[in-house]
Amino acid sequence: IINDTITYGEAHDLLSNLSGKFLLDTLIKIESNTSLIKQTTTNRNYAAKITKDELKISLNNKSKIVHNKIRALTPKPGAYLLFNNKRVKIYNSYYINDNKFKLNIGHFIIKNKILKQDRKPFEIQITFYSEF
Repeated sequence: IINDTITYGEAHDLLSNLSGKFLLDTLIKIESNTSLIKQTTTNRNYAAKITKDELKISLNNKSKIVHNKIRALTPKPGAYLLFNNKRVKIYNSYYINDNKFKLNIGHFIIKNKILKQDRKPFEIQITFYSEF
């Protein structure tokens, strides 16, 4: 169910739907005195707050890194790139490891999916190509 196309928002919704059954099962185990494993407090890490600078997509990165950044920031707060000096939010992407189109870093091909520019949504898909 979780693959390399699912976004943060989709994973959130999916796991929210699954968590109800998990919570109910856990409460039943607690009520029946089933032995539970306590989470350790050592080696825990907290995620740092995402800064505005981290929302900007750098097309100098490998396509998979760009794609995963878009997935991680969709739907909110949303990753963006600058196109003709305008902020363009990218909500969906995919990458291809084969550079059959011989594109340079920072170039991309546009097809049909979702993008937002100047607060007016329109359909577009950006497929990033790079060689690993």
